[in-house]
Amino acid sequence: MRDARIIVTVNPKGMDVPLTRIRRLMTDETSEPKTDFFKLAVAILIAVVAVTAAVGGGRAGFLNTEDAEMTRTGLLNKTRQSQINLSHQLTAMDQALYAQQFIEQERLADLTRQGAVEARQQGRPAEARALETQADANARLQGHLRNFFYADYRTGKDGYAEDQLNADLKLSLVAREYRGLQPETYINRGDARGNLAIDLMLALVVTAGSLLMFGLADMASSRIKYAYAGLGVIVLAIGIYLIARVQ
Repeated sequence: MRDARIIVTVNPKGMDVPLTRIRRLMTDETSEPKTDFFKLAVAILIAVVAVTAAVGGGRAGFLNTEDAEMTRTGLLNKTRQSQINLSHQLTAMDQALYAQQFIEQERLADLTRQGAVEARQQGRPAEARALETQADANARLQGHLRNFFYADYRTGKDGYAEDQLNADLKLSLVAREYRGLQPETYINRGDARGNLAIDLMLALVVTAGSLLMFGLADMASSRIKYAYAGLGVIVLAIGIYLIARVQ
């Protein structure tokens, strides 16, 4: 078997030609690849979508928290109003009950004294003294009962203005708390925050739609990628506008 030999012919005059070509080839192989500005732009747009979604999601969470807190406060205040209203009604009922007992003892004291006078006139002194003792007892009880109701609300000899007392209690210092609670205001504000959160979530859904367009643009190789990217920009702009409208 013959030896295979490679004979290199050196051309002194053209020595620099193959070396130049070698240097060019080595430079081409080690040079950095060209930057794809389209893919870079798509990546930046995707990052914008991510930041927008994060900001919008945080805002939606904050609105939902405010909704829950205001609704809770409104319900608690409504419960407190019911307690105050019930307290007023019970107070008025107690006042009316004590007033009726006072009126009853007053009536019994008058009847007992009248009976004592008649018994004494008819020559029954023992019965008269017993009736007078009973009348004094009714009078003492009547005096104690006087401290448990507002005498100003007594109407006539046997009546008591319970409804008027209840109405006046609502205008008292305690009732100022009742009016200051305003549960409906808190509940309505909570509902408004909840509606804003819903609007914001819908805007985020629209914004997220641009991710699909940018993903298709990143994967496409033909000119249709520019159409996908343009559509994604439009959808992103609409989403940002809708998010900005939520105040």
